[in-house]
Amino acid sequence: MELVCLGCGSTFTNSQAYSTHKAQYCIPRSDLGKAVSKRKAKAEAERIEAHARKRARREEEENARMEEDTAPEVIEPPVPVPPDPATVSRVGRARMIPRKFKDLMPSSYAGLPAHIRAVHPVHPSRIPTPAPALPPPVLEHVAGSLTPQSQQGTPEVEQPRAYKTKPDHFGLYRVYAYKPQRDPANTTWEAICDESLPAPPSPTSSLPPRIPSGLKETTTFSPPVPYGPFPNVTTFDLLHWQYDSSNTKLNEQLNGLARVMQQPGFNPADLAKFDASHEVQRLDTYTEDVDGSPLSARDGWVNGSVAIRLPKEKVRYTSEEAAPTFTVTGVYYRPLVDVIQSAYQQPCVKDWHFIPYEEYWIPPADTTPSQPSPTPSGSPSPISRILFAGAASDSESDSSTSSSESDSVPQGIRVRTEIYDSDAMLADDAEMRRQPREAGDPDDLEYAIAPLLIWTDGTHLANFGTASLWPGYGYSGSQSKYTRGKPTAFAAHHFAYIPSLPATLQDIYIQIYGIPATSDMLTFLKRELMQKIWLLLLDDRFMYSYVHGLLMLCGDEIRRRMFPRFHIHSADYVEKILQACLKYFAKCPCPRCCINKDKILEMGTRNDLYRRNRVRVDNDDLHFRIKLTRRWIFEQGVPLTSVYMKRMLDPLSITPTRNAFSIRLRQYGFNFYSLYVPDLLHEFELGVWKSVFTHLLRILYAAGGDAIQELNRRFRRMPTFGRIRKFSDNIADQRKLAARDYENNLRCSIPAIEAMLEAEDDDIVSDMLFDLNTWHCLAKLRKITDPQITSLEHSAVDVGSDVRRFAKVTCEKYKTVDLPKEAAARGRRKAALAKKTGKVTVGKQTREPRRRRVFNMNTYKFHALRDYPATIRLHATTDNWSTQTGELEHRHVKRFYARTNKHKHELQIAQHTQRAEKLRIIKARVDAARKKLNTPSAQDVNGDDAHPCAASSPAHNEDNAPSESPQENAKHVAYGSPSDRYHIAESQRENDDITAWVSAHRGDPAFK
Repeated sequence: MELVCLGCGSTFTNSQAYSTHKAQYCIPRSDLGKAVSKRKAKAEAERIEAHARKRARREEEENARMEEDTAPEVIEPPVPVPPDPATVSRVGRARMIPRKFKDLMPSSYAGLPAHIRAVHPVHPSRIPTPAPALPPPVLEHVAGSLTPQSQQGTPEVEQPRAYKTKPDHFGLYRVYAYKPQRDPANTTWEAICDESLPAPPSPTSSLPPRIPSGLKETTTFSPPVPYGPFPNVTTFDLLHWQYDSSNTKLNEQLNGLARVMQQPGFNPADLAKFDASHEVQRLDTYTEDVDGSPLSARDGWVNGSVAIRLPKEKVRYTSEEAAPTFTVTGVYYRPLVDVIQSAYQQPCVKDWHFIPYEEYWIPPADTTPSQPSPTPSGSPSPISRILFAGAASDSESDSSTSSSESDSVPQGIRVRTEIYDSDAMLADDAEMRRQPREAGDPDDLEYAIAPLLIWTDGTHLANFGTASLWPGYGYSGSQSKYTRGKPTAFAAHHFAYIPSLPATLQDIYIQIYGIPATSDMLTFLKRELMQKIWLLLLDDRFMYSYVHGLLMLCGDEIRRRMFPRFHIHSADYVEKILQACLKYFAKCPCPRCCINKDKILEMGTRNDLYRRNRVRVDNDDLHFRIKLTRRWIFEQGVPLTSVYMKRMLDPLSITPTRNAFSIRLRQYGFNFYSLYVPDLLHEFELGVWKSVFTHLLRILYAAGGDAIQELNRRFRRMPTFGRIRKFSDNIADQRKLAARDYENNLRCSIPAIEAMLEAEDDDIVSDMLFDLNTWHCLAKLRKITDPQITSLEHSAVDVGSDVRRFAKVTCEKYKTVDLPKEAAARGRRKAALAKKTGKVTVGKQTREPRRRRVFNMNTYKFHALRDYPATIRLHATTDNWSTQTGELEHRHVKRFYARTNKHKHELQIAQHTQRAEKLRIIKARVDAARKKLNTPSAQDVNGDDAHPCAASSPAHNEDNAPSESPQENAKHVAYGSPSDRYHIAESQRENDDITAWVSAHRGDPAFK
């Protein structure tokens, strides 16, 4: 019996086959017909679409052919060489080069071959219309206020979209709030090579320059001579050699003079009537009234003066203005506006960053595409949420990711390294762009922040004597920290030499009141002098620029309106307390929070975190306390040490001196307490670690035996590694150790102190040293991620726990006293005091026992260990605001002091500083002119006119000239890219014996 399927008509002999077919294989005829129809319709649609694409492609080719017939001839760049077929196997598998043969090429550069010339512009009709650039926010100006004006009645402006770059080979990419005009990091290989490549000959290089219609051939532009005020380049070379070399003329300086005499254009005959004093005077008076020139007539040092009020206890006046004044002269300073203009008009500005950004890193495990993320960070900062909420990537530039590519970029980890990628810079930039634009500014005028970094620190100028200087250095946060940290880059801008209270103050005070001023009064007047000097610097010109911006032509030939903003003020603790108008050794020692001194030892605990939330703020309560106490001092004659003054000021450890930044900038929402950042050099390496290491030495002395001798022996046997120098002296003597020496001691301390105490104490000390090393390594990272900042927080907690355990367990077992060095120093101080007071005892003197010394970590420096993570999040890594930068700049003022006559050296140092700056600017121009003279393209096309830096006498004739000219020598140089690993010569006539060369340099450390 046959069974027939009603759906498709198939027949079956048994019921089992019929059931199986009906359940799994049966397709009704109607459905089968529908499926066939769908396949036919799809095939027809694909055929029509393919035909349309083919027709469109044919039309594009015809249009392009017609345009080529009418367009001028275009010099196309060389066709790139196809890949080597040897890198592909017969089966199509790509052959990878071994890792040891790969060179790490910086991926942040543009990577364009420097020898490829730019293509001449084509016909305007063929240039595609570029997409409109992202306009800056249209704002309106409000005089005297930084608060945004109400937008009522004005159309809303579309906010610019975020601009995200592509990840490089390291997985790093940046996110801007809007598209920048240029990226200083994208430079060509030619800009970073030691020797620039010769330019290949161009078909049009031999043609004379085309003269515009309506102009005669004789009307050529004659640029000013590059050597500035000097009569010839020989005079400049000699004067620059004097300022460029050191005060002690060694062999290196003599070799430098010989190289100067071999410079092109150097002619001894030009020095016949040379007078150094006359040339220096010529340099001092030289200025350039050219827009954008760093040698502006406005920039210069000013000899100013400030007046401070002299109060006295129990002497009343009707008001503070009625009190007598004392004028302090000799305040040598440069107006801050002139300093900013001089800094941003330097040629090196082309490498600066004006637009802040956030940098992110994609870990190697996350290189595969993931789900799209609206914000490029796993833990976005609050500023990221404000700036980049709902923003998409820009797709108009080749260096940015497209909309589809940005969605596939995985989430990145925030990386911090420079001031211009810090949260403080991003916040200032966002606040500035929310303000109304200045009236009359064009839409394409770029607005930017000028971040100001301040260093102030006193220094001794001589090894013997009392000569000192209190300089103020200014740096720009737009410049890379790797340039700011090099003294040879001359990135510091000296803006003030701060005087101390003159010795004649006591004479004037005695004339007015009949008695000398007390020590407390002198301290009060010193604070008043410092703030008066800052008020002198924060003048009306600077305040106008702070609110309305400073319009200038920057060194990269782009006109901008710069808004100066203070970011950090780096100084040691004593200087920091003076600048912040706080009391020294007071109840609340921190300039950033109001924690009590007796609670500092709890650093790292939960309670300590709660106390840090009580930050210092420049609020009305602070102003009320200062205003009230100043009225007591001047109008009621209340002493500075009165109990009423202590009740009003001691809860916050403040002083009756109002800060200059508060007077000028508080109305714009600026909190001056945020300026004073921690200092890794003075507060940890010369602070916390020095205290811990010194007490470890006391413990080893108390332990007895030969522990100290063994410690010295272990350190002397420590080999050198990296920048760790040889420990030649006894480490326990601590003879004139610098911060770098204590840093090396910390790195080598664990194996040196191991097993020198009891087992329990040895474990405690080893754990403490390990955690101190961990904290120090994380704090000194030059590029740090958010997870590493979290690790730094945890490390600070571990250090706090280890130090408390060390103080409670180990230090209690040993009776520690003064070190021999400390006891000797105390004896000398006591003898000097007795000699000064006339109480010198005659006869045999008894030897006093050493004083008991206990371990004490209730100091501000120990408290600051937990402030570093928050400061790094706000101002980037510690090398941006370490006092080491200012300490290195002291080298220049000490060198200039040796050139003075030691009388009123502040003025002479200021003059030498300005001369050296002018000579560096002129030197850059002369070097550029000489480089242009030596290039093959520097042929004279206008006749026999001499170059300004060329030879001016027969001293450089054909007999003295080299055998080959630069043009002839350039012919032997093959064209190639700096990215090439090696170059194979075309000829074998000139060869070098590599075997003999290796044998001759066998002892060279580079071969290790």
